[in-house]
Amino acid sequence: MKNRLIIFPILIISFIGINLGCTPQTYELNQSDIIAARPIANKALELIRNAQFDSLKKQLDPQFLSQYKPEKLDTILQEAKVILDSSIYPKESEIIITNSYLQTESGEKEGILFGFPFEQMGEENSRSIFQIIVIREKIHGLGVLTFPSDLALIDPPQAEPHRTNFDLQTKDLSWFRIWYDGGMWDNKKYENREGYYAVSGSRRELINTGIDTKFQEVFDLLNKADFDSLDVRQVSDNQIGDPEWIYLRMKFEGENEDLKGLELSYFIKEEKGKEQSSSGYIILAHNYYTRYLLRAEKNPELVRLLTEIGRHDYTGYFESD
Repeated sequence: MKNRLIIFPILIISFIGINLGCTPQTYELNQSDIIAARPIANKALELIRNAQFDSLKKQLDPQFLSQYKPEKLDTILQEAKVILDSSIYPKESEIIITNSYLQTESGEKEGILFGFPFEQMGEENSRSIFQIIVIREKIHGLGVLTFPSDLALIDPPQAEPHRTNFDLQTKDLSWFRIWYDGGMWDNKKYENREGYYAVSGSRRELINTGIDTKFQEVFDLLNKADFDSLDVRQVSDNQIGDPEWIYLRMKFEGENEDLKGLELSYFIKEEKGKEQSSSGYIILAHNYYTRYLLRAEKNPELVRLLTEIGRHDYTGYFESD
């Protein structure tokens, strides 16, 4: 069995909620609703920190609570407490507040998602985001997204508006990382890893690998792309099966310095019957939440370039464990 890399910053502690595949919708956040919901989210964190799990469960929507075995929920909450006990509480300006739209058994519901980014004490770049969805004074979603330090996140994800255009240039690239996994079809050795690799470095390393021209071609296509849809990611993308995929993460300087962690990802090939939630889409994101989606079938040139970048020979540049 392959010792897999992580395709995206993944869910280390399970995210629990009704219909996790919720479809984000855009609607105006009502300030009075935020004021009413915020104490509920704050109280949930306090109850977790104090291990008052029974009191917390009273704050959970009954339909939501009924879907999970008590022992599973207690385990998740106990693990969440461990993270809280070893983390620094975020500044007010760092707390993410965005809309959440859930399809439940009783119908469609609009709510507010609070994201609290906690930084692990003594572990640089290791962060956890506590996500709490509040709808009408009850909690309908609760979970923790954990970002290990070895993923080298550049900055905490922040809720940002979608851009109207991009002007991406390799000359402005200051750092990049490529993650690639050949999936069930690839048993090739990439130095000390089998079937997958990671390559990273500065713009100079990108040039040395011989892949910089293809990066610029990708940028040129993204700069003029007509995105099929925009969304705000509410939960983590969980990988299904053993697909072939590529994930790029980049940092820029100059005019694009504010793009602190541009992401580009695509599932190149999937197992039959095990399609991903984002199957058929190329996904661009300039932070963890704000995404731009392109249909792969409408962008064959971009698919070709991402596939070639993933399957390129990076001998001598692979990261080691």
